[in-house]
Amino acid sequence: MTDVQRARDRMMDVHIKRRGVRDQRVLAAMRAVPRERFVEPGLEEFAYEDAPLPIAEEQTISQPFIVAAMIEAAEARLANVRFEQGDAEHPAYAASSFDRLFCASALVLMSDINAALRCWRDLLKPGGTIAFDTAAKPFGFSQRASEAALRHGVRLSYGEVADTPERCRDLLVQAGFEVVDIRKAFANTNPVAIDDVIAMYDERLDHPAWRGIKEARAETREAIRADFIGSVIADAVSGYVPNDMALFFTTGRKQPS
Repeated sequence: MTDVQRARDRMMDVHIKRRGVRDQRVLAAMRAVPRERFVEPGLEEFAYEDAPLPIAEEQTISQPFIVAAMIEAAEARLANVRFEQGDAEHPAYAASSFDRLFCASALVLMSDINAALRCWRDLLKPGGTIAFDTAAKPFGFSQRASEAALRHGVRLSYGEVADTPERCRDLLVQAGFEVVDIRKAFANTNPVAIDDVIAMYDERLDHPAWRGIKEARAETREAIRADFIGSVIADAVSGYVPNDMALFFTTGRKQPS
């Protein structure tokens, strides 16, 4: 088996199937497309990782899961659904355009979270609702990485943005929303094999949320990785690592005029 085939198999198993894509035609297409042929020279080895990559004409090829999910949704032929790509912090829509807005996972990546929430509030009709999810605790191997990075002077902000009900509430209130609901739920409780956790760590370095590790000095990156692997091995049971992952789901309402 070639390295490309291994990477493609891992993409299918970890990044696409595990996240709920089930349409067999979509899965077959994702397995067949040679993504390495479309990326910029020198990036072929990253073609199957869980991140977008640059291609020609200053465009990007979306991360595999997003491509698969969009195709699967399109196959459902929902006439009232339209997919668009754009700047989430400065969307080009008129005020009061939406009844509901939901931000899945990306809130912590905004350059100015409060400003983004205020912008989204303006996009909502009076009485409209906003919802977003953020990392809670525990947060699986991502929390391990954040704690390992912090021990070496690198702060990953995603673990601190809204990791308590109080912080979730503050984000809503500061942006002018009425608080509707804040609840914690587990997105994963399945342990993961040690080798898979280490592989996921290495792949995750290209994710924007882990930019602090990737941009650290080489010796710091290596120290963080060694620290992370040490904690994984120490907590493993029969070759598997606990990976409980919780999220806060926060809902707010734009007050009627």
